[in-house]
Amino acid sequence: MAKLYFLPRVALKAQDALLPLAWRLEAAVVRWTFRRLRRLPLAEAQGTAARWFRRIGPRTPVAQKLLRNLAILHPEAPLSALKIEARESFAALGQAVAELAHSDAISENPERFCEFVVDPAAEAALSDPKAPAVLITAHVGPWTFTNLIAAWGRFPLSILYAPESNPGVREEFLRLRGALPVTLIPRDNSMRGLLKALGKGEKVGLASDVRLDSGEPLPFFGHPMLTNTVPGRLALRAGCPLIPIRAQRLGPGRFRIHAEAPLDPGPEDQPLEDRVQHLAQQVLGTYERWIREAPAEWMAMARRWPKALELEAYGRAEARDRAS
Repeated sequence: MAKLYFLPRVALKAQDALLPLAWRLEAAVVRWTFRRLRRLPLAEAQGTAARWFRRIGPRTPVAQKLLRNLAILHPEAPLSALKIEARESFAALGQAVAELAHSDAISENPERFCEFVVDPAAEAALSDPKAPAVLITAHVGPWTFTNLIAAWGRFPLSILYAPESNPGVREEFLRLRGALPVTLIPRDNSMRGLLKALGKGEKVGLASDVRLDSGEPLPFFGHPMLTNTVPGRLALRAGCPLIPIRAQRLGPGRFRIHAEAPLDPGPEDQPLEDRVQHLAQQVLGTYERWIREAPAEWMAMARRWPKALELEAYGRAEARDRAS
């Protein structure tokens, strides 16, 4: 996870001793933000946070990474158009922060806030609390609440998460995530814990749209991205379905949780690695579809593709601005 969220990292490179102070400052701001949003009704908190993040986000260090990613998503767009979409991406992030601040109330009464749409092909696995399954999602829309599918199906769910580098921020996020009906498993050295949960007939969940330093290079929006193949590998080892779960905002304080049909595992007589790649490509295709339908709601604030590719796409967007 990022060492710093909104403070300029370059200013601290020569003075590592300042990092603990920067962490304390950022943790204080994060705690204040969550507590301020929690005092507001959910719909008002969503609107307030969207306005804050729309204004502040473009001034933070991660804005440049977001613009580079958007330049790959929209290869014909000028930089001015990408900046407009980036502001809406930050607004969507603000909504997600407000929703996390209210995670306990939403988790206590999910039917009040959510409608659940479950594909018939996924219903058998999700309605059986003793049937193992691997659930996947991407950081699109109110992704945190894909976990509420566990409340719908009344089954135990263990989810993988990446601990924040900042200890104060990590503690705050763990407190808020603890309201969800899930067991939290840290990302590092997690394979054993995930396989153990599947072996007990439980379900596990991963948000797998992030770039890895050592993944399989597979095409994503037409360019190779180091891809996480763990979801498919887990599903094949456990002999269970791989089910995409998507969360969408229907309006202020209202969400849809959609469990899609399980992905095709491929013929059983194929080599394991071929089937793993087959599933991974379907996962990326699913994420592409979601992102194309709501590009501003994809939280693309971290590097996804090789840096040289991102810089090239950004440069072309700048050139289109100059030419117009």
